[in-house]
Amino acid sequence: MELQKVNAESARGLQERQSRREWIAGRILTLLSHYWREDDPSAMDEAIARDWADILEGMPQDAIAKACRRYLTDEPRRKPTPGAILALARSAVPQPPRVVVAYAAPP
Repeated sequence: MELQKVNAESARGLQERQSRREWIAGRILTLLSHYWREDDPSAMDEAIARDWADILEGMPQDAIAKACRRYLTDEPRRKPTPGAILALARSAVPQPPRVVVAYAAPP
């Protein structure tokens, strides 16, 4: 019974990861469609999408979407790279507030 639960959770995690990678691939192919491209074979498109997903997989979707919009606004003439979008996505993620702890001086 416990093994079935673990297997179900593992399968769900893999499905979620695959779904996330597919979303990233679709978003990036949309981004790249704004720039001139050769008519690449579908295998090339799939390889490009995998590269982008490998780089951006850990970022929130909202941050990736904001990074793509910002790139289209700020860099309209140059084709984006995975690293450029990653840097913009990182800057779009809210930073946790800093906590300053003051220690009392010993008596």
